[in-house]
Amino acid sequence: MASREAQGQDLGMEYEVTLLKPKLKDVNLNDKYILRVGYEALVLLKNDETKSPVTYFKYQDIISWGSTNKFFTFKVFGNAMQHHLPVSIIFGTPKGSEIEKITLKSVHSLMADMDRIAVTKTDFKMLRGILTGEKPEVDEVVTSSPSIDKGSSGSGDGKDLGADESEPSLPLTGEEFLNTVDQFALSRSYTVFQAVQLMELAMANPSLDSFDRMNFTLTLWKSTLNHDSFQLVLNVFDAEEDRENIIARIKDCNIGRVSANLLSPKCTVAGGGIDRGTPVKLK
Repeated sequence: MASREAQGQDLGMEYEVTLLKPKLKDVNLNDKYILRVGYEALVLLKNDETKSPVTYFKYQDIISWGSTNKFFTFKVFGNAMQHHLPVSIIFGTPKGSEIEKITLKSVHSLMADMDRIAVTKTDFKMLRGILTGEKPEVDEVVTSSPSIDKGSSGSGDGKDLGADESEPSLPLTGEEFLNTVDQFALSRSYTVFQAVQLMELAMANPSLDSFDRMNFTLTLWKSTLNHDSFQLVLNVFDAEEDRENIIARIKDCNIGRVSANLLSPKCTVAGGGIDRGTPVKLK
């Protein structure tokens, strides 16, 4: 089973599956694929020697799952699939029940690591507020999978760490942004789900140029819980040339070198990329 300790070596249990519905981008209905139960995501792979990732389904985007001796299915938030309603993904497989059990174990493993060494939801909410200059609300709820929520921990006192009565400040300068994220991770780690959000904030910060943003990926690489799903961070960059450059830098940093070999400049779709022209039947 995938774990933080085995990253780059044990990527997770793999099962041959057939996509029954709905139609996804770059995924053909009724063709055979490999479904890997990874550390932070279910990963759909090509069913060949390369096992190249086709798409990722982050656990934080999964609302629920179920199985029979013929199917494995899960429902994801619509915004993860560029859709306005939750979407059910259904795979044909005789190992449905086994996949469901392994998925649950993987989620519990991630939850345990999040409790032990990850940045908590409360603290990450505070960090986002610092980076954007927006004061987070005390009762604000961060949208994520209920299963992940159940294992996440906060400060315990219900208070907004770092909140005060002053007016919201301006977003941080580029140097302040980078230093804040770096300092925040000195004694804890980001999940890839959090790293994606930080990368998106960096892309939106006008004080950071393209060189700063590429270097920022190295900060995130060094401070994530597990590198095996880091492709999701890489995919925030639109240009394949930028992704190639970043992969080269990551491989030169001598951290997580085995996991670095999983990265591809080809942008695989995070969340499935549902075909908008295909009707979706919800279960």
